[in-house]
Amino acid sequence: MPIPLLYWQAMTIPLPQLSSTNLSTSHSQLAFGYSMHGFVCDLGGRVQLVYSQDYVFTVSTTAHELGHSLGAEHDGEGEAAACKAEDKFIMSPSTSHFQLNKNYSRNPWIFSNCSVESFIKTLANKTCLFTKNVYSDEQMKEWKVFMEKLPGELYSPNEQCQIIYGPGSFYCGKNFLKS
Repeated sequence: MPIPLLYWQAMTIPLPQLSSTNLSTSHSQLAFGYSMHGFVCDLGGRVQLVYSQDYVFTVSTTAHELGHSLGAEHDGEGEAAACKAEDKFIMSPSTSHFQLNKNYSRNPWIFSNCSVESFIKTLANKTCLFTKNVYSDEQMKEWKVFMEKLPGELYSPNEQCQIIYGPGSFYCGKNFLKS
């Protein structure tokens, strides 16, 4: 069974150790996601990589990377300099969590005005989000194969290990063995 093109690209691109220092920022925290700035409508650049940690953190990182894909910069930087990073909106350069009795505790769940303005600017002349089918018939057939089954039903645990870790790898209870 063929592997979807974008999945294959993500699995075969040699990725560096991602940190925000090598993602063109001046911060030294570990980066948990990567996306192409403003490429939401570009077939080759509309994919985000997000390190999955815990549910809430993964959701906020995914929203942050989607913000980059939609054209937003980090709050407090570049075109978003008018929005302070300390206000801890989704596009803050560093992730924050809900803290009781803090004025900004709801901000990590919403985009700043600067981000919204960037989205409008990026999407002003684009129609990709309104296009019903931007894929070929062959790609749609492949997509339907993946949508008909639940995660884990398409590939056995051993096949999943082989896709990720290479031939000869196999699932072994809670652990795995690399070849």
